[in-house]
Amino acid sequence: MRRSRTRTLLPIAMAGGAALALAASAPAFALTTTWISPTDSWWSSATWSGTVPAAGDDVVFAGGPRSTYNLGDVGFSSFEFTNTHTIANGGGSIGLTDGITVADGAEAAIELMLTTTGSQQWTIEAGGALTLPSQVNADPAATLTLEVDGSLTITSTGNLDGGSAACVVKTGFGVLRIEGGGGGVGACAGEPEGLDVGEGYVDIAPGASLGGKSFNVTNGTLIGGAPGAPGIVRQLNLGDGVVSPGGNFGLAIGALDLWGTSTWSGGSYEADWDPTTGDADLVRGVGQAISVSGTHLMPYVLGSTAPSVETTFTVLSSDVGISGGFLAPDGAPLADGDEFVSAGQVYRYGQTGNEVTLTWLRAAPEPPGPNPPAPTPPAKVDTAAA
Repeated sequence: MRRSRTRTLLPIAMAGGAALALAASAPAFALTTTWISPTDSWWSSATWSGTVPAAGDDVVFAGGPRSTYNLGDVGFSSFEFTNTHTIANGGGSIGLTDGITVADGAEAAIELMLTTTGSQQWTIEAGGALTLPSQVNADPAATLTLEVDGSLTITSTGNLDGGSAACVVKTGFGVLRIEGGGGGVGACAGEPEGLDVGEGYVDIAPGASLGGKSFNVTNGTLIGGAPGAPGIVRQLNLGDGVVSPGGNFGLAIGALDLWGTSTWSGGSYEADWDPTTGDADLVRGVGQAISVSGTHLMPYVLGSTAPSVETTFTVLSSDVGISGGFLAPDGAPLADGDEFVSAGQVYRYGQTGNEVTLTWLRAAPEPPGPNPPAPTPPAKVDTAAA
């Protein structure tokens, strides 16, 4: 059980600074109460391990796979899902001060609005999944850490909104997938604007319109989008992480549109090209500039068909301007016309004021193997002894 606390009315911060009044005052101490009902029921009349949850309580879901929330606007301490469970929307909104935990093997979903108060962590264990088809308002004066070793999905009907000020950090080696919701996030202390992609993957769904939400790739990998259906974000700032458009963990061809001025100051851009279709990964600044300095450009050939003719494709563009330049995989600065090797292939680098192109030239020659060992001389024969 978590530590006891005095129950108080916990306001639920709303986007734009408004707040929801909570339903009722509570008794003296917070409790941990567990959903043990085998079938769906209203929260107000369901079977719990103790009393019906009240403001400030820690709530555990260990019964049937569905409940229907109808307690109005209440701020709880935390939610923990030990097995698969959906919280259906029967009216009201939920606030949290101590986060969410989803256990390995559990698939959880919350269908009504959530608001965080204070800094907290949401933990999705490996093998666990949390789906949010709802509005999530992160406290704009605090940090929300999403420790995802399984998967966390903001669906096309959902939204993760930090009020353009919250520090939102993605840790853990799983996937945060965002399919919709253009609400903004802020900047974490000392970092450029954007949701901090610190570990694992953040996946922008094809066609997702996140024009108000920026991303700052500090040590993880940002993937997503598709040709003809780019994922749209605001700023895409790149530090020591990886940008690799496309699905399948960035191994498919993808496209991302940037609606805010973006800075790439390190890390790497893994740009895939499929010689069969001619498609290539593309990041495009739409009415916005992109600056590049210290980022390694690492092209890869997809598919089983080896390229056979020189082919040029665009990997970065901006209709305003591109400043700076990439580094080759070995760290050498690249200028227009330079040739370099990546993943066993030779490319020519091209850069104008508005685009970066690559031209596949040929497969890199295989490096010579080590010299064969010198033959062993025959053993001496002692003829005198004979």
